[in-house]
Amino acid sequence: MRKKWGDIQTLNITEHEVPEDQFDVVLECSGATPAISTAFKAVDIGGIIIQVGNLQDQDAPINLSPINIKQATYRGCYRFNSEIVDALKVLEKNESIGNVVTQIYNIEEYKEAFKIAANSKLSSKVMIAF
Repeated sequence: MRKKWGDIQTLNITEHEVPEDQFDVVLECSGATPAISTAFKAVDIGGIIIQVGNLQDQDAPINLSPINIKQATYRGCYRFNSEIVDALKVLEKNESIGNVVTQIYNIEEYKEAFKIAANSKLSSKVMIAF
């Protein structure tokens, strides 16, 4: 079922089951391979999955079968252009998602910030303040 543009739904997968064949567009933002397979499950027939989260440069098991079955499109993108302004507006309006930032570093601590950000066991989203 196609929905009108602007009909946006977000899911916290720790609280809700991910529905199959539900979404026209799926933004996968974690870069975690199980989440990518889940995005393929959630996208509707003819839908688009956009890989926003950076993947580690290594072999990883991902179920690609739904791409063919659903005739879905899988697109990569590299970071942000003007989207950061929109993301900040969303964070400002939704206090409950503000806890996605796990660490904040000063610009002088950038080496440590990147080191921590590279380890998903130690961080979720790391910010550098300057």
